[in-house]
Amino acid sequence: MIILGINGGGTKTRALAYRKDGTLIGAGYSGSSNYHNVGVDKAGVNIMDATSKTGAGKADIACVALAGIDAKRHFDEVRPAVLGIAKKVIIEQDSYAELYAETRGSNGVIAVAGTGSSVIGIDGKHRIRASGCGWLLSDNGSGYAIGREGLRTACRLLNAGKRRTALVNSVMKKIGAKGLDDLVVWAYDKSYDISSIAQIAVAVEDAAKKGDNDAKRMINNCARELGSYANDIASRVGVKVVYCTGGMFKSALYVKEFSRTLKTRGARMEVTKNNPAVGAACIAADRLGKLGGKFKPKVVA
Repeated sequence: MIILGINGGGTKTRALAYRKDGTLIGAGYSGSSNYHNVGVDKAGVNIMDATSKTGAGKADIACVALAGIDAKRHFDEVRPAVLGIAKKVIIEQDSYAELYAETRGSNGVIAVAGTGSSVIGIDGKHRIRASGCGWLLSDNGSGYAIGREGLRTACRLLNAGKRRTALVNSVMKKIGAKGLDDLVVWAYDKSYDISSIAQIAVAVEDAAKKGDNDAKRMINNCARELGSYANDIASRVGVKVVYCTGGMFKSALYVKEFSRTLKTRGARMEVTKNNPAVGAACIAADRLGKLGGKFKPKVVA
């Protein structure tokens, strides 16, 4: 029996093939399979490519955990592109698979803060979600939210003709702009994606390290907001640990405020240890039922 776990993100796709006892057969990698970014056809091609590189042949069951799968319609749109990779195919959200890798389906909460953001909790039967509805509707506490606020604040300060702060200098350097006109051109005349705005969060972090109060306020506010969401869901599912993943958790300032917010409700954060592809494989194995929870991946990748 071959069990396949796949994690498809905005940058790369990772596939892990296992035997039923958890022995790793092989791993395969390919490009992005977030179909919002590359389209359904290209996402399917990259998923197939990563799967073929595992050397496992056609799997008996596969779980494909994808970024950007936030509504029922998304599942329906991507399904035709992945049906051929196994006899049975399950499609899941990548953040749910990453949580599953840590808890194996028991009660838990995961907070994601990267380009976008979400908090997902499971109580054994139900899922509860906060944020996670994309850049327009939510993504509170994300790199995008911080980057957008950094751009807006830089614009406001430049418009007011005030002395350039560390934040303004850092943001302008990041986008290669010299003045307000360049900032406006970058914002409206160039072609960019959401991740380009999220990258501005790095500039905000640099300014915060230099003591810029506006930059510190932005990061603290975003960390506090996502932490509040995590606290609410942790309380609802009855846990005190919040698993965390995403680039914003590499920011010491963000982590400090996020942790402080969790502590107000007696919770604590813990960085995830496993890739969502491992969680996807566990979901696939557990869905078979007859393995009875005996599937334990021996290689964490």
